[in-house]
Amino acid sequence: MPMPMPMPIMLTVFSPRDLRMTPATGTSPNAIMQMLRLRLTQLEVEGIDNAAELSIEGSEILRIRREQVEPMHPDAPGHLITNLVVDYWYSVPDSKQVVLANFSTPLADIPEIMVSFFDATVLASSFAR
Repeated sequence: MPMPMPMPIMLTVFSPRDLRMTPATGTSPNAIMQMLRLRLTQLEVEGIDNAAELSIEGSEILRIRREQVEPMHPDAPGHLITNLVVDYWYSVPDSKQVVLANFSTPLADIPEIMVSFFDATVLASSFAR
């Protein structure tokens, strides 16, 4: 049996109460996602042109992925590391609110595997009533 291998992944969830999609008409997940996509396009958010859509019960999700190249350490600016960053914007059921789940990993050399893992994690999530 293969041994489990730790993976360096960071997940941050942002859920401020005032992160709302106004003037979306109604609270349908589709209306919220259309407004969010429009706003992110207007802001020229990196990756919005290739964003994908997912859904879970009561929520539509917009996935935006990008790579960030950064110095490994401030004292070694010539040594760079590439991080894969994937944002999942959820519409909150029965509201105009959105929630952001941000995944980040230095395993950018295997982006399809990592995005599949992140997608599986997001698709297993849900909102508590």
